[in-house]
Amino acid sequence: MRAWIPTFCISFAAFIFVTSEFIPVGLLPDMARGLGRTESQTGTLMTIYAWIVAVLSLPLTAYTARLNRRSLMLWLLGIFVFAHVIAAFGSNFNLLVLSRTFVASAHAVFWGIATPLGIRLAPIGKREQAMSVVATGATLGSVLGIPLGTFVGQLLGWQFSFGAIGVVAAVIFLVLLKFLPTTPSKNTSTFSSIGPLLKRKDLWLVYLLTVVLMTGHFSAFTFITPYLQQVGHLPAQLVSIVLLAFGLAGLTGGFIAPKLLRDHFRLSAFIALAVVCLSLLLLKFSVSTFPTTILLVIVWGVSFVFFNLVLQNLILTIAPEAEDVAMAGYSGIYNIGIGGGALIGSLSAAHHLESIGYIGAVLVAISFGVFLIDLDSFAGLTWLFASRSL
Repeated sequence: MRAWIPTFCISFAAFIFVTSEFIPVGLLPDMARGLGRTESQTGTLMTIYAWIVAVLSLPLTAYTARLNRRSLMLWLLGIFVFAHVIAAFGSNFNLLVLSRTFVASAHAVFWGIATPLGIRLAPIGKREQAMSVVATGATLGSVLGIPLGTFVGQLLGWQFSFGAIGVVAAVIFLVLLKFLPTTPSKNTSTFSSIGPLLKRKDLWLVYLLTVVLMTGHFSAFTFITPYLQQVGHLPAQLVSIVLLAFGLAGLTGGFIAPKLLRDHFRLSAFIALAVVCLSLLLLKFSVSTFPTTILLVIVWGVSFVFFNLVLQNLILTIAPEAEDVAMAGYSGIYNIGIGGGALIGSLSAAHHLESIGYIGAVLVAISFGVFLIDLDSFAGLTWLFASRSL
C-alpha cells in the first residue's frame, strides 16, 4: 500500500484543484450578491480562469519540462495556497480576478503533469488503475468539494469557502512534502517538441472533440445552480444535494471506466457520449420534480466523467513520447471549452436561462459527430464494436 502513497498524493492535489475551479458553480448567486455584480457578470470568472489556463498550459509546461517533478508540484501548491488567501480576504471583484489568475496559472501546469506523474509513481503494471486514482481525486472534488464548499459558503459566506480550500491545500502541501519523492523529469519535451506534436492529425481530432464537448457541457453546468433555483424552483439546500449526486455519479464513472475501457473501449465511449447529449436535451423536462432531477444528474455525471477518461486514454496513447506537453495541450483545450461554455451560458442566462440545456445538447451532438470519425483510420463505424487494449 505504501507504494501507492505518492499517486494518492497527486489524487488529493487534483481534488483541491477541481474544487477551487468549480466552486463558483455552486456559489454563483452568493458571490454575485457579495460582489455587487449580476450572476452573468460573476459567471465570467469561470471564463477568465479557463482561458488563462488555455493560453498558459502549453508554454508553461514546456518551460518547466525539465524541472524536478517534486519541486514543481510543491511550487504549484504554494502558489495555490497564496491565491486562496487573497480570495478569502479580498473584498472586491478585481482582487478575486487576481486570485483566480494565480490559481489558473498553477492549474495550467498542474494538469499537464498530474496524470503522467501519478502513473509514473504507481506500481509497475498499474497504468489504468493509477489513471483512475488521479481521476477519482478530481471527481471527488465534484463529489465532496463542490457540494461541501457550496453548503459552507451558503452558511458562512463564500469567502470562508475559499479560505477553507486554502487551508486544505496547505495540509496537502505538507503531506506531499513528506511523501512525494524526488522525481527527475522523464520527458525532454520542450518548446521544440510542440511543433511536431501539433502536426498529428489524430491528436487534433481528440482536441477538437474535447473543446466542442466541454463547451456544450459547461454552457449548462456553469449555470446549473441558478437554473435549478429559477427554472426547477429548488431551494438552495436541495441544490447542494443535486451537486452531490452529480459528483457521486462521476465517481462511479471513474470506478467502472478502467475495465470497460480495457475490454470495450470504443463501444463504451460511444454510449457514454450519446448519454451526455441526451441528458442535456432532457434537462428542462427533468427539473420539474426533484426525483427526476436526481436521476438525470446521476446519468449525466456517470457518462461525462467516463468520457473524460476516454479522452485522457486517447491522449496518452497517441503521444507517449511527449505526454506532459500533450496533456498540457489537452488541459488548455479543455479550458477553452470551459471558458467558451461559461461565456455562452452567461449570454443565455442573461436572456433566456431555460435554453442552456438545449444549447449544450446541440454542441455535444456536434462533438458526437466528430467522434463518429474513426480516430484511427476513418474506416467507418465497424470499429465501434472492436475492443481496444491500452
